[in-house]
Amino acid sequence: MGGISDFTTSYLRQNGFDPDREDSLVTALTVSKEMTVAHFAVIRLMEIGTAKSLPALRKALYYPSSDVKISALHAIGQIAKEDGKETYLAALTDPKFPEKMTAITLIQQYGDVQAVLAVIERIKKIIARKRLRVYYTGNESELTLAVKYLAQHIDGEHATAIKKIQELIKAKWERLETQERQTLTANHPECSLA
Repeated sequence: MGGISDFTTSYLRQNGFDPDREDSLVTALTVSKEMTVAHFAVIRLMEIGTAKSLPALRKALYYPSSDVKISALHAIGQIAKEDGKETYLAALTDPKFPEKMTAITLIQQYGDVQAVLAVIERIKKIIARKRLRVYYTGNESELTLAVKYLAQHIDGEHATAIKKIQELIKAKWERLETQERQTLTANHPECSLA
């Protein structure tokens, strides 16, 4: 460990929690009213947590801090992988954008065909109006991650619905950010006007 990990573990110890014991971290997450303690507990659970910590991590999705919620989603992804898909789908309905972006990222990584219709609905909402700003994780926006996920299922039972959303993306092409258009043109020409 080093740097931030040392600070995280030290801070948890100062507040009476053992950063190397899962049960202590779950307790920190469930009883502490301090956002920093809860956030650091989630970060450590991402590193050492097992399925036993999933109920507490799911409760953390209702924490008032976006940092705690996003870290909890990532921790659930790290621990549950494909088994967390219902949690990722539910996070798509969170009113805050960062939580939705995290959910799309996890669905793209671990989702199966069950998420196709929910992702299509999310794409419709994304392109329905002009966005004030678009956030990126690396070169990927929420839209390009969603399209990447759908491309994995183009030959499945929802092929017709996926092709319709591809046509809708083409129809709304001018509403997309330049970087999104470039990414879609390079990686998903079926959604591109170029």
